[in-house]
Amino acid sequence: MKLGIHMHRALAHPCIAFLQASLAMVAAIAPLTLALPAAAQSDAPSVSGVEIASSPANGASYATGESIDVEVTFNYPVTVTGTPRLALGIGSATRQAAYRTYPGSTVSFRYTVAAADSDNDGISIAAGALTLNDGSIEAFAVAVATGLGSHAIANDSGHQVNDPQPSFGAAKVAHQHFIAGEAASLQLPQASGGDGTLTYALTGPGAVTPLRLPQGLVWDAATRTISGAPGAAAASASYAWTATDSDGDTARLAFEVTVAAANAPRPTGLELAAGSSFDGDYAAGEQIRAFIQFDREVKVTGTPQLAIAVGGNVRQALCLPSCRAGATDTIEFRYTVTASDFDGDGISIRAGALAL
Repeated sequence: MKLGIHMHRALAHPCIAFLQASLAMVAAIAPLTLALPAAAQSDAPSVSGVEIASSPANGASYATGESIDVEVTFNYPVTVTGTPRLALGIGSATRQAAYRTYPGSTVSFRYTVAAADSDNDGISIAAGALTLNDGSIEAFAVAVATGLGSHAIANDSGHQVNDPQPSFGAAKVAHQHFIAGEAASLQLPQASGGDGTLTYALTGPGAVTPLRLPQGLVWDAATRTISGAPGAAAASASYAWTATDSDGDTARLAFEVTVAAANAPRPTGLELAAGSSFDGDYAAGEQIRAFIQFDREVKVTGTPQLAIAVGGNVRQALCLPSCRAGATDTIEFRYTVTASDFDGDGISIRAGALAL
């Protein structure tokens, strides 16, 4: 009997009681750390989206050495172990994109294009493309379903591989300024590259088809030439010149055509004023000043701009407020050089650089 009383008193000791309470709390909490949220019990962890997250550096085709990045998103945050893989259909071959990271619910994979890879109708990703490769992808300690289901990707024409692309190279078409009643001619450039025979098309204005040129101008597809004498003034209109290869890849040049009235003022000269402090090399903060002379006095309204090519970028020089003060035969434009501007062979101003 004394022994029983002794045991009862020992169990009632405050430290033992605290330990018992703590163990009871752990026992109650521990199972919850391994359980799915209530919503997940009826909506098991699975793939909710697949996206090719990268883009080719040029056009729609990745070149050798470029990276193809694919993101697989799950409906819950996941934990990844090992090195899961994602199979990419590139042409007739299957290439394995390697696991990279898993920020939250998205797992990222990457494949670097090899010289032997080729796909001219677009990368595909099958429903069973995601494999664990002795690794794991889990949500709340529960293995996720790795099937991509309806999120699989059929041939994506915007993500081709080592597919020759048509190109106009460095060729450009300047803004065309024609005069009503005067002979006009413009020959559009040829493209190269691509698969098979290139097919050309001229469209405009805008997305208008069939082609509609200003009155008096005609299009000769055989010589790729616009010619004739415009019958009347016409506002600026945009046109597109495209070359398409046999598997649908396209190169495009855009340009504008404006027809001025027969008696409209005409530019007679363009001059760049000396203004740099380093022997012709402009520094950040200095201004490039350009002057356009006309054959008569003109009156300026609005905000005309003059496009100046600075390296690989086009910068807009603005008409000074003073040019709108009254009639003048010379208009000054200025552009202030920024720290990001660089041009090693000199700035240039194209024939169609003046925009009203």
